[in-house]
Amino acid sequence: MFRLSVVLRMVLVAMLVGFGWVSSATAKTIKISAAHADSENSVFHKAMLKFKEEVEANSNGEIAVDVFPNGQLGSIREMVEGVQMGTIDVATAASSVLANFSPKVGVYDLPFLLDGYEHAYRTLDGEVGAVLNADLAASNLKVLGWWPLGFRNMTTNGKKEINSVDDLQGLRIRVMASKIYQEMFRPLGIDPVPMGWGEVFTALQQGVVDGQENPYINILDANIFEVNKTIIVTQHTFSPAALLMSETLFDSLTPAQQKVVSDAAKAATTVAREECEARNAHAKEVLEKEKGMKIISLDKTPLREKTKGVYEAHPEFAELVEMINKAR
Repeated sequence: MFRLSVVLRMVLVAMLVGFGWVSSATAKTIKISAAHADSENSVFHKAMLKFKEEVEANSNGEIAVDVFPNGQLGSIREMVEGVQMGTIDVATAASSVLANFSPKVGVYDLPFLLDGYEHAYRTLDGEVGAVLNADLAASNLKVLGWWPLGFRNMTTNGKKEINSVDDLQGLRIRVMASKIYQEMFRPLGIDPVPMGWGEVFTALQQGVVDGQENPYINILDANIFEVNKTIIVTQHTFSPAALLMSETLFDSLTPAQQKVVSDAAKAATTVAREECEARNAHAKEVLEKEKGMKIISLDKTPLREKTKGVYEAHPEFAELVEMINKAR
């Protein structure tokens, strides 16, 4: 059924291409489809509009960009596959999805790996990013830039007072369906419960789980404050996302056009990073001052100590981890 869904989507996009609504490199104006899964109010949409603006302003009318938000061209995985196949030109994809195409991207799921946004950007714009970019390029996925989703923190219903790492013992926390995430929380005494995002609010409301973990923006947008009263600032992982382009399409452009696209991607990446940081900071303030959530910060030293076994269980990331540590 999934394969049929993908095929039908690809046929639809191909028809749009044929009518010149999505992408046609054979026409006088090259039309590029740029897709993402988020809403028109999201960080990614604002950054994608910046990409469109810069490309169209600097290509002398040679390239036009059509932006498709809200998953109009498929799920995130389907959009990545569309970029691979050339039926979608540009798309954004979170590291959790990209790890299916390049397992090395999974390094960012490791716990307490990064010290902050600047440390994250140094790794993504430096040696680590170069390794991941090359790995994805082998799958016809050209990385134009790395965008942030933000650092993830835990929330709980507040029934148990949390003052130290030891107080996390016994909490049931919803996590993504990720092996590393489950390995991360268990040494902290937490019972990690994999669950689809669409089920989380009801599960919190009914007490099936005590809490969940997400960036501040997601906590605010999903009204988690209505069912959870405490934010535990852990910054346990940082989730990057790649702005991807079909390697085949990029190679088909002239050097001047490639520069326009690359420069536009840099401008869009700056917008994505600035907007993500600003919105997360604002969301934290709103959650605390307007929504009444209690914010507790935990010392990262014992958190790192308790979860170091996750690194030992994943020696495949050792070289990348060393690069990331050098960038502190």
